[in-house]
Amino acid sequence: YERDVVYVTIKECGFDYLRDFLATSKDELVQSRFQYAIVDEADSMLIDEARIPLVIAGDVPYNDNLARQCRKLATALKENVHFKIDTFTKGVQLTEKGIRAAERILGVENLFDTETMDALETVIDALKAEYTLRRDKDYIVRDGELLIVDEFTGRVVENRHYPDGLQMAVELKENLSSESAGMVLSQINIQYFTQMYKRVAGMTGTAATSADEFLEMYGLRIVTIPPNRPLIRKDREDSVFTTKDAKMRAVMTEVMNIHKDGRPILIGTSTIEESEWLANELKRAGVFTNVLNAKQDTDEARIIARAGQLGAVTVSTNMAGRGVDIKLGGETGKNHDKVAELGGLFVIGTNHFESRRIDNQLRGRAGRQGDPGESHFFASLEDDMLVTFGLQELLPRYLYQSGATQAVHDRKALTEILHVQRIAEGYYRDMRHQLSQYTSIIDDQRRAVHSKHYSLLMGDAETHILANRNPEKALRLQKAYGKKKVDDIERQLVLYYLNRCWAEYLEYITDLRQGIHLVVVGGKVPLDEYRREAIIAFTAMFDRIEENVVAAFDTVVVNAGVVDLEKSNLKGPTSTWTYLIDESADQFSRMPELFQKLLGKKDEDEFDEDEE
Repeated sequence: YERDVVYVTIKECGFDYLRDFLATSKDELVQSRFQYAIVDEADSMLIDEARIPLVIAGDVPYNDNLARQCRKLATALKENVHFKIDTFTKGVQLTEKGIRAAERILGVENLFDTETMDALETVIDALKAEYTLRRDKDYIVRDGELLIVDEFTGRVVENRHYPDGLQMAVELKENLSSESAGMVLSQINIQYFTQMYKRVAGMTGTAATSADEFLEMYGLRIVTIPPNRPLIRKDREDSVFTTKDAKMRAVMTEVMNIHKDGRPILIGTSTIEESEWLANELKRAGVFTNVLNAKQDTDEARIIARAGQLGAVTVSTNMAGRGVDIKLGGETGKNHDKVAELGGLFVIGTNHFESRRIDNQLRGRAGRQGDPGESHFFASLEDDMLVTFGLQELLPRYLYQSGATQAVHDRKALTEILHVQRIAEGYYRDMRHQLSQYTSIIDDQRRAVHSKHYSLLMGDAETHILANRNPEKALRLQKAYGKKKVDDIERQLVLYYLNRCWAEYLEYITDLRQGIHLVVVGGKVPLDEYRREAIIAFTAMFDRIEENVVAAFDTVVVNAGVVDLEKSNLKGPTSTWTYLIDESADQFSRMPELFQKLLGKKDEDEFDEDEE
């Protein structure tokens, strides 16, 4: 990082920043200057992944008995009887019957007592793992390891975990050994890490639809640079079908017709399951395909580079191969002119995604560098995103009742599908904004703590904790060992307890955030209460640091002027690791059913007491 130009992934750069927080001397520091950052694929990094916290964690002992109990409980409970799943957020809410069942099976008197809140959170995590997260869609299992699939790219994301309780619940569901338990030592969101740089710029081909969000989050304007060569790609109007089955059969027919002439085809699917189903169906029809998804990603660049070959059919999850040019005629361009005469690469989208940007990224695989190309999206009234965001409420019922296998020729259907996509965009934008409101105060506190840590390492900060809190002890020790030695020991102790208490604070604030929605019962605003509690806890953290430092002078063991942490029983974690948390903001915006009832909102689907 002392070099003038550093080429690095934004995540690894952020992890190095977090590792510096664990340094015990200035010689261990790696990061140096935060001056100018140029971010490639800026919309993906700064918008889609802005909410993802980078985490450095340390090992701690843990007991997974409760998680195993809740796993058994989750498989016994019934959806819509004991719990409900929020269609939008995939959040889980226990019904009154579910609460009673959980209390009975776990032997807990009140699931909502402060002392048993861990049990409530573990039950919710077990239900989420069992009913909302799907193997080969949200994650895959490879070589005994749980690997999360990125919702935007369809790729396995290296080193990403679900929040600890949910991670363990999914590992138990898949009968995997759990290695995820640990204490978060420090963390930072990609959004706030990027903002540490004095100047930031970025590049991407699909930023225009997020111009407002770039301006709001980063104060960055979008400048559109004209293409080097004119875009001649043809984008067909969507084909809309009533059912998923009819849609996929139409996709099959389209592929077969285009493939006859040898024109290369790239098919973008939304899930691993869908990509594998389509590849198998095409194989049965005599069409050989290259499949690229999170399960088969080791040769991504080669497969995508060859997707422009004569006769190639590539089935891929939505964004695989981003950043790799698909050359007509293959890597060498041997048959470029012949493929161009056929119309270039033909891109098929089997679904619309939650953002027009993602659609445009798939379309943009064709027609690059002035080449010809074509794109065609297919949609059905049963597509997950369209169902989740209420398409059925916007369309006449007869469209759903027709059961036709032919395309729906109704302008309103096409218009409303695009309208629903914009609703989804707005929802996820609001979610990112809401999460940012909760994380902004913690980021301010993180800056203060990291700045304090850095000043202590560089020798720029004097603490005087012992002198202020116990002047007599300070004078006695200074006479016996000298002021400089006492100050050095105090600095080392402050460094240790700053790290430890910050980790404890992060653990507390995570628990607080997960349960803060409960304050609505008392008529309070969750965000206001969260900020108030965070400030109180942060102030108390520094008091606790000072108390621990003063107490440690009675037991600390010093060798050659350096605090012996192990002999002083101040040893930190024996190992650390970094990962990304896959979290969302639904915990802030959704109110459990129990509290809706406390507020007098009767549930339309409330079950009879006698119903089993």
